[in-house]
Amino acid sequence: MACPTLAVPRIKVFATIAAVMIVASRKKWSPIDMAKSAKLLAIKRGKVLLVRRKRDRLWMFPGGRKRARENEKDCLRREISEELPKLKLGKLALWEEAKVKNRFSGRRMSDAIFIAKKASGNLTIGDKKEIDRAAWRKPRGLRLTPTSRYIRDKVFPKRKRE
Repeated sequence: MACPTLAVPRIKVFATIAAVMIVASRKKWSPIDMAKSAKLLAIKRGKVLLVRRKRDRLWMFPGGRKRARENEKDCLRREISEELPKLKLGKLALWEEAKVKNRFSGRRMSDAIFIAKKASGNLTIGDKKEIDRAAWRKPRGLRLTPTSRYIRDKVFPKRKRE
């Protein structure tokens, strides 16, 4: 039989944990939240590395969602090895952690965007169920995913005609 004096502190601890969980669930966007996915930005001779999704045929920067207990850089390396197994990446540098609301869909984006100092190798597709094509393309004139449009517009802003 449990000691009745120990039951009271245990209830307080559970109540405190529940209160913290309720506050955390109501919490708005926080800059200290970790990104939920990682994307690769590789540029070579004015062209960027893009992959095309099979389901909707939209182009996007390679990358994907993080798994539990995985940091952003490990996530990106894993996703690249799954999507483009023969691609060799040099040093990765965090370019930006994009935590913004998509102005078209209203969806929140939470992406860690990395720039590869060097990218070489064959663009052989590893995950044929998800991706049907990979190529070095000019960033304009393609149907891109909302996140990829955000990245493109930050890196290659439209020039104003005079």
